[in-house]
Amino acid sequence: MGIPQSEKTIPEMLKPEGYHNIHIGKWHLGHGKDFLPRKHGFDESLRMDQGSLFLPENDKNVINAKLDFDPIDKVLWGNLPYAVNFNEGPRMNPDGHLTDYLTDEAVKVIEKNKNRPFFLYLAYWAVHSPLQAKKEDYEKLSFIKNHEERVLASMVMTVDRGVGKIRDVLKENNMDDNTIIIFTSDNGAPGYIGLPDLNKPYRGWKLTHFEGGVHVPFIVSYPNKIPKGSAYNGRVSNLDIFSTAASLAGIDINRNDLQQIQFDGVNILPYLSGEKEGEPDRVLFNKSGDYSFLIKDGWKLQVDLIQNKKWLYNLNEDPIEENEIRDQIILFFNENFEGTKGLNYDLYYDSQSKQFLTDLNGVDISQYKKVNYPNFEILVLDAYINLFKGDGINYCPAFWDNCSEESLMSFFQASEDFSRSWSGEENAMKYLTDHFVNHHCTMY
Repeated sequence: MGIPQSEKTIPEMLKPEGYHNIHIGKWHLGHGKDFLPRKHGFDESLRMDQGSLFLPENDKNVINAKLDFDPIDKVLWGNLPYAVNFNEGPRMNPDGHLTDYLTDEAVKVIEKNKNRPFFLYLAYWAVHSPLQAKKEDYEKLSFIKNHEERVLASMVMTVDRGVGKIRDVLKENNMDDNTIIIFTSDNGAPGYIGLPDLNKPYRGWKLTHFEGGVHVPFIVSYPNKIPKGSAYNGRVSNLDIFSTAASLAGIDINRNDLQQIQFDGVNILPYLSGEKEGEPDRVLFNKSGDYSFLIKDGWKLQVDLIQNKKWLYNLNEDPIEENEIRDQIILFFNENFEGTKGLNYDLYYDSQSKQFLTDLNGVDISQYKKVNYPNFEILVLDAYINLFKGDGINYCPAFWDNCSEESLMSFFQASEDFSRSWSGEENAMKYLTDHFVNHHCTMY
């Protein structure tokens, strides 16, 4: 299994514009010959097949932290080589600690390609288990008493040093002002390494859709456009990198090979530079098997079809997801909207109890914070899953007039196959809402 040939990657998009494309590091998009980097737009690749040790276990310059309680860690120690592959060639040993080695190779790439446009995808294996620090880094952190935490922090130091070297070589070659650097991660820290505070204050871990698993750093350096030290408080997605790169490279989206594709994400550079205020009006969506989530206007809905569970949070009021409020919201709709046409009430939040008021009768609402109600897309998805899981639906009158349970059922059955595939950021939601509004109900 791996990335299909039909997917258009950033290097494939950039290559016709004269970019030289280089991949260095992690590659978890398939290991068969049709899935390797050079089959997807990269001109060169220095990759790890499945992963790698950072140094041989018995190297004199390594400090190891084995996690005897973790079966995943045991598998990694028992099976990972200390090796990389150049293009489709055989395995070879890195020169030194893997993170430093990948940095040094990235520096060489920048030096070699400084006179032509290039795209470098540097995917550090750190910070990842197995936990292995360089001895000299570990010795600098004696104030950290927990051994595993100290090794992990040492690995972070190695990445930090690497990013610094890359920025230095860009500056030395007068390329820094016109080069965009995006530093981000694919997920939050895992719970299986036994360090409970890694994702604080956020709840959850890698492999979950709670904020601890998906709320990651996104740091951008582009001196030509983004003011130094600025901060953007809106939500972004790693999917936005594709459209942002297309805009920066001046890509014609009507180019023959791009006409049939739908671009992921949006160009976020105008928001990061301050040219635009707020954030893009869109649904942020992610899916991993039968586990999905979407975010719109601060409302976040998670759906786990395997466990038959749903969670609804208002991240504007509860960014660390302490208070699951789906039952509160449904109760509010049931008590306040039965038989009404359109939305006639606002939601109010009690910051002390961290609860939404479900009954407004006789309440002095001036004591409470007014909060926007859940948006249409989230309720459509929630209602859809309710129907197919047998929960029923009893709060559609809040948003739709002339909307019977029979018409809802008819609509959702008609779109079942499409919706279960959930294959895009906004595609499923647009289909659902357009089909619903145009064919079954009047939306207020």
